[in-house]
Amino acid sequence: MILGQVKWKPMNVGGKRIVPYGEIFADQYAQSILESTDSPKSPLELSVELKIPLSTVYRRLKDLRKYNFFKSQV
Repeated sequence: MILGQVKWKPMNVGGKRIVPYGEIFADQYAQSILESTDSPKSPLELSVELKIPLSTVYRRLKDLRKYNFFKSQV
């Protein structure tokens, strides 16, 4: 696996959908983004502040929103 390319997929166990929270929390970029979002920030602000490529920030935000870690603000 190339660093920065993570596929978090829910698993089905006994007919129940299990979200891979362990994998999400183990990802350094996702963890940094979560720790940094105590107030609303744009993807560009996160990228600059955390020194994470902007494309990676967008991918992690998409996945974190998918699993309801936070919502987008327009």
